[in-house]
Parts: sequence; C-alpha cells; structure tokens
Amino acid sequence: MARTDAIVLGAGIVGTTIALHLAKRGLAVALVDRREPGEETSYGNTRIIEGNTIFPAAFPRSLAALARVALKRAPEANYHVTFLPKVAPWLLAFRAWSQPDKLVETARAMRPLFGRAVAEHEALMAETGAAHLRRTTGWLKLYRRIILPPIVLACMPVLGNQMIQIIKDSAFLTIIAVPELTHAASAIQSAVIQLKVLNV
Repeated sequence: MARTDAIVLGAGIVGTTIALHLAKRGLAVALVDRREPGEETSYGNTRIIEGNTIFPAAFPRSLAALARVALKRAPEANYHVTFLPKVAPWLLAFRAWSQPDKLVETARAMRPLFGRAVAEHEALMAETGAAHLRRTTGWLKLYRRIILPPIVLACMPVLGNQMIQIIKDSAFLTIIAVPELTHAASAIQSAVIQLKVLNV
C-alpha cells in the first residue's frame, strides 16, 4: 500500500495549491474531491487573483440586514434552521469580531497572505505552462446600489482613532503645536488669574 503523509480535502484552487506545495516538500499527498480538480467553487467564481487586502465580511449590524438574512432574501448568506443551534457559538464569535476595530485587525493580519498571492500564482502558472491564460488588464466592479453611508458610519470611530494616532506621532505637530499649546495654556491661566483678582 502506498504511503500517504497528508490528505487534502477539496481539489479547488486552494486545495490543489496546498497539495502541490506539500508534494514539492517531499510529502506523499492524497488530493480528495468528488469531482475533477477545479470543477466546484473554483469553477464558478470570478477567477480573480487578488493581491490587495480585502476588508473582511462582517456580521449584519442593522435590523434590516438581519431581517433579509432571516427571510432568506440575502444572497450573501443562507442557513438551515436545524443547523442554527450548532452554529450559534460561531455566529456569536463572528458578531464579536465584526466590530470596526476587530475588522481592521483582521485585515492587517490577512495582508501578508494577499501580498504574496500574485507572485505565488505567477510561479505556479510558469511551472504548468499556463501563464498565457493570465490577463493583467484589470477588472471592473458594478454595484446595483451603493451602501457607502452605513460603511462610513461604521468605520468612523476606527478611522478617527487612526487619524488621531497619526497626528500624535507626527514630529511636525510636536514641533509646531506643543509650544503653541503651552503658550495658549499660559495665556488662559493668566487671564483666569486676572479675572479672579478683578472679581475679589
């Protein structure tokens, strides 16, 4: 019987790539799927190699969005009622990690992975003779409706905190603003003391 060091479930782009890298490292790999490689999710998606960090999906924050999911009118989510009790702990954790500051933290953690995506795919395409299939002319997103205001409102606290931190860390602000603020504070203190003297 042939030796198997690793079993990879799913022969889409992710599973196939994992199996290939494991095989390159000298492991005997079994790649398991009910169909031929690349004929499930990897066949039906947009086939975009994303080199930028994608802001992670978040748990719906508004009642309207939750209602759409509950009524199965949201294309981004589906569920089976009998499975909800089992998945409830995960949903609660997902909701907790959907706070704006946590989303930013997740995006930062994902950045190194996305940063290597294009180069890694280019290397694999060169090895398999598939480089001619790659198109580098970009892609276009079309939106049926724009939901920018809720997103902006949700991100404002985090963006505000980031801006404040950038300003605090700025040497220019330290040089210009600290003496100005000190002078202003002294002037205010003198005015208050004079007012107190006049009121006595």
